[in-house]
Amino acid sequence: MPLDEETRRRLDADEPAQSARDASFKRKRGAERANGAAGKKRGGDPFGPAAVARRAIDAACQRDEFDAAWKTFEEAREKEGTYTLAPHSCNVLLHMCAGGSGAWTSGMASAECVRGDKAVEITSYMEKHGIAMNEMSYTALARVRAASGDVDGALEAAALCKEKKLTPKVRTYACALHACARGGDLRKMERVDAIMRGHGLLPTELEFMEMLKAYRIAEEFDAGFDMLRKMRTEIRCPSDEMCEELRVWFGAAPGWCVADEVSVDEAGTAVAVLVMDEKRIQIQLKAISLTEDERENLLSGIAKLACEREAISEFENFMNWLKGKKDGMNAVVDGANVGMYNQNFSTSGMNFNQVEKVLEKLRQNAREGDAPPMVFLHQRRVENGPARKPQNQERLAKWDSAGELFTTAHGSNDDWYWLYAAVHAGDKAVLVTNDECRDHVFQMLPAPKLFYRWKERHQVRFSFTTGEVDLEYPALFTTCMQEADDGSWWMFPQEDDGWLCACKQ
Repeated sequence: MPLDEETRRRLDADEPAQSARDASFKRKRGAERANGAAGKKRGGDPFGPAAVARRAIDAACQRDEFDAAWKTFEEAREKEGTYTLAPHSCNVLLHMCAGGSGAWTSGMASAECVRGDKAVEITSYMEKHGIAMNEMSYTALARVRAASGDVDGALEAAALCKEKKLTPKVRTYACALHACARGGDLRKMERVDAIMRGHGLLPTELEFMEMLKAYRIAEEFDAGFDMLRKMRTEIRCPSDEMCEELRVWFGAAPGWCVADEVSVDEAGTAVAVLVMDEKRIQIQLKAISLTEDERENLLSGIAKLACEREAISEFENFMNWLKGKKDGMNAVVDGANVGMYNQNFSTSGMNFNQVEKVLEKLRQNAREGDAPPMVFLHQRRVENGPARKPQNQERLAKWDSAGELFTTAHGSNDDWYWLYAAVHAGDKAVLVTNDECRDHVFQMLPAPKLFYRWKERHQVRFSFTTGEVDLEYPALFTTCMQEADDGSWWMFPQEDDGWLCACKQ
């Protein structure tokens, strides 16, 4: 069908623009081809030689077949002008040179498991091809050197990791600590421990077990007890393996023995039986809270995170209000958690009667002179939905006039407010909530162990049965490693819910 005059005129007018678009399209396709070729050379092509090598090395690592992985590396060196191994492949090779994962599960690999000469070849390859080393690379180097007896070389690799603005992990230093412990160099072992702690890294149970064993073999029991006291704040419940080492430790320590039988009642009263000595020793387990310094550190961490996410002036005003609150605070209630218990979340079915039941229970449990309980609610909870009902308006007015209500502003997260208030309130205060505080908000706290230790001693859980509330207060004692005030006994909770007890004879 012939084109009409108007169509022909439009096409003629568009011809230069179409030519420009064609040229642009050709340039774009050319660039894509060039980038594709470069990508294949770097390993970006999933079917290219670098990708094939990566899969081969990964598979060899999974099968723990170093020779197969090394053959792939040698093939890559032979074809250097064709492709370069990916950084991941180089790190997997270094990891295998350090003995792989299995060699370090018990804390320290044997010298026979590592391949120091091969590790040097891999790092030389990385340097030649401009492949940057990461934390995994330096950790593997440190492990190779530590297992070979070169503790200073392992520490040098860890220090270089730090110098390169990378973040070392416990594993980066742990290999040096294990090497010192097994070699009997206790002073250097203590220096590595101090370096780790200086970088904010705490030993795991494996490191503690190795240090304890080293002190026992060297018969440096006083230093070992000091180490146990550090461990007490960082390891809540020793593993079965650690408990076995503790039995050996106290069996070797002069003047100590391990009880044959231990029973603990709900009040924390323990009875340890020493069969050979025909003795029964009564022990009272303690409720162990945070120290004042630890509580201040936790408060600072909460305040820092809250001020980064809330209106700074709003949260600072709240902190100043708490400081000036003369009667303090004895019970903090997560109002939304209580009010939404067993309710329909989709319809925002806030149950104010449940909150009142909890407050009433707390009033009954209060001692003379205690501050009234304080419920924390977001502004929308007290303005919208069920809050508009007359009976709930009366409740809110009653709580407010009694000094039992704190309302957080629009745009704020009430979690920060009730959490800060509960920690600020001191050692005897409680927080009523069923929130296990496991979401990302709480995971961001700088010292999560401190927070969970605090929660263990201060969280009161609740439940409702036929309309009546039951409050579950923390246990009368803390399930953790404990030492007698006079140093005459140690108690260790075990994984089977039993207790290990060591006593002075």
